[in-house]
Amino acid sequence: MSYSHHKLIILGSGPAGCTAAIYAARSGLHPLMLQGNQPGGQLTITTEVENYPGFSKPVLGGTLMMEMMSQALHYGTAVDYHHIVSADLSRRPFTLTSEDGTGYTCDSLIIAAGASAKMTGLPGEKEYMGMGVSACATCDGFFFKNTPVCVLGGGNTAVEEALYPFQYMFKVTAVRLKRNTGEQQMLEINAVFIAIGHQPNTSLFKGQLDMDSTGYIQTVKGSTLTSVPGVFAAGDVQDSVYRQAVTAAGSGCMSAIDCERFLSQQDL
Repeated sequence: MSYSHHKLIILGSGPAGCTAAIYAARSGLHPLMLQGNQPGGQLTITTEVENYPGFSKPVLGGTLMMEMMSQALHYGTAVDYHHIVSADLSRRPFTLTSEDGTGYTCDSLIIAAGASAKMTGLPGEKEYMGMGVSACATCDGFFFKNTPVCVLGGGNTAVEEALYPFQYMFKVTAVRLKRNTGEQQMLEINAVFIAIGHQPNTSLFKGQLDMDSTGYIQTVKGSTLTSVPGVFAAGDVQDSVYRQAVTAAGSGCMSAIDCERFLSQQDL
């Protein structure tokens, strides 16, 4: 297999990945951004974003990410659409392989692969996804206003989802509830929102990087440095607390600066 070599590869193309690319490209690092299977990250499946600085009016999540991507491309970031399925961080240059067998090597790596909503595994969950079952009230809640819905979960995520205003349109008609006593009950509803939290997209690096018990990459306090020199983590892969677009973008900036300093120290 032939491998293309790059000074810096950025995994992920959400706010963290794009911001890292902008800063790295402007520093002359000629980064390659691998977009993966969700180009633009989680913001591309949201509707209006009202809290991102610099926009006095709401902006569509997809539009915001297109602007970030355009800015990264403008400064010389190279973009590839491959999804990485294996990585070897045991030695430099690091080695990455995509699902179609395309290989890459790099002197430094910024992991900004984001996070994904957790699923329950209940029967019908996959079959009705997008037809009354959703993992994002912000994205799909406007379809179910003034209709009965069900939110699965008991933590902060579930409360936030339950407070989101809903609109119209439905495919799901009911859920079957089973009480601790064994008694079963049918609850007539029009939508089910899965709200049991998120999991970072870090399984690719399990056993290679220090992580906490839930899979978030651990970084040196006040930086984006991971347990492997030359590997940096930004955005939701290392943030289990805030998980906001603006904080992800901020850590993306940090990762590019940390990376540039590392490469300079290595005379690369």
